[in-house]
Amino acid sequence: MKITRTVFLLLFFLFFLGMNISAEDYQNIISINDPEGDDYGPGTYLYPADDIFKVSEGLFDIVSFSVKESEELYLFEFEFGTLTDPWAGKYGFSLPFIELYIDNQKGGSTSLYREGAGVRLDQKHPWNVLIVLCGWWVRAYTPDDRGVELDFWETDENPWDIESAEVVVDDKVISLSFDKEVTGDLNGAYLYLLVGGYDPFGPGYYRGVGSEISRWNFADLSNRDLRYAPRVIDLILPSNRKQEDVLSDFSDDYPIIYPVRLGTGGFLQIIRDYSIYILISLFIIFLLILLVYIMHKRPLISHNNR
Repeated sequence: MKITRTVFLLLFFLFFLGMNISAEDYQNIISINDPEGDDYGPGTYLYPADDIFKVSEGLFDIVSFSVKESEELYLFEFEFGTLTDPWAGKYGFSLPFIELYIDNQKGGSTSLYREGAGVRLDQKHPWNVLIVLCGWWVRAYTPDDRGVELDFWETDENPWDIESAEVVVDDKVISLSFDKEVTGDLNGAYLYLLVGGYDPFGPGYYRGVGSEISRWNFADLSNRDLRYAPRVIDLILPSNRKQEDVLSDFSDDYPIIYPVRLGTGGFLQIIRDYSIYILISLFIIFLLILLVYIMHKRPLISHNNR
């Protein structure tokens, strides 16, 4: 009966595992490291001159990014070179502004929700959901929402606020979690991640870029025509793309940026998704082994009874 006992223990283990993958057990979908010290847009941008931007380097430098999932939630983690909160943001940071354009359905749009970022999206990957995060709010939009946003100061009852969102700052890491229904399934999705400087009065909440040193705007002293200069200071790109090359291509139009593809869940995610099929298969195996065992023992019992 050793084989039967082993199969029974496997059944019990898988049943226990399937019943105990809780909302707090996050499985990794993707983890990306980004080069440090590249919070300079196309390679030529300088920080604004006000003292709050001089306290440290890396204020807009995203150095790693990950997406994780539990049974009910998605968790996004953004690690920066430095996080400060000079304006006492609700979530404990003030300066970065983050946009996440997500392509996870058919259709969508390749036009930005607002024109603040100063970039173009890859035509092959239109977006279906946009997640926007700053130090005071986190919101979700669809392409159909364009043109109907409330003014920036109406933050208490904004209809695009994600009610289920939780934002936690731990040292240099911003963690954002929310219900999966906000975005829909992200496994296999494509995602654009943009980082700019938050400015409630700037175009699309992005801090501007000028040709001279400025107290509040980024500066580009390269003497280039900045008509189509991006306001993106850092971003996540596929491994075969270089930030400086991508963002500096704005002589005739805004630069085109490219998304990263999110993977699928790990081994435990596979077990969770297919646990019912695994359990049924192992139960059938268990019954077959039990049947063979009974058939093997029956002649012995009959012989002894004689």
